[in-house]
Amino acid sequence: MIRAVLFDVVGTLIELREPAGAFYSRVAQAHGVSLPASHLTDAFSRILPQAAPLVFDQVSIEEVPALEKRWWWERVRETLRAADGTAHFEDFDAYFEELFQVFATAEAWQLVDGALEVLRDLGEQNLKLAVVSNFDHRLPALLKALTVEDFFQVVLIPARVGCSKPDPRIFKQALESLDVLAAETVFVGDHPEIDLAPAAALGMACIAIEADDSLEKVPAEILALSRRSLE
Repeated sequence: MIRAVLFDVVGTLIELREPAGAFYSRVAQAHGVSLPASHLTDAFSRILPQAAPLVFDQVSIEEVPALEKRWWWERVRETLRAADGTAHFEDFDAYFEELFQVFATAEAWQLVDGALEVLRDLGEQNLKLAVVSNFDHRLPALLKALTVEDFFQVVLIPARVGCSKPDPRIFKQALESLDVLAAETVFVGDHPEIDLAPAAALGMACIAIEADDSLEKVPAEILALSRRSLE
């Protein structure tokens, strides 16, 4: 029987309300710098996949938020330089601080269509729910702002575990925290290599959320998996 469901976050449960560059551009304009949103979005999409994982070895959990923030400071700087090397801010730190806070709120993020209904449905089935995400320390507050934090028994992020997906340790920690076996667990995610492959390698069933998919398919697929396990 399926007893637990683990969710990826970005691209699975939540999405940006606009492309990332739109926020970069709007906040830059407020700081006196005009940059095209499309150039910033393109630059961001190239910079982020090349960045080192958001993981910091041999530091206390209290140190992580500041390190994560510095990590993002570097990514924002790289994005701006890639979009327009001539752009100059009178106070880059002030720009970054405002941008960093915007991405911590429901001003920037929204639930994907059907997410709230799916979480309610799974909760009513008494399934244990958890998040396994490579998001930073802002995630718990963001889930609260989006009114879904109470659905999850566990929210695992690199800051709390010391590793990030696809490292199997973060998935194993989720299983241990929920006190379930991999064979009793479904992972729901959108990235084949980061989400689905490592979860499947541990013995979890997986539900892929692809570009044209609706999250609303998840309860029915979990029900079908539970029925097959009884056959």
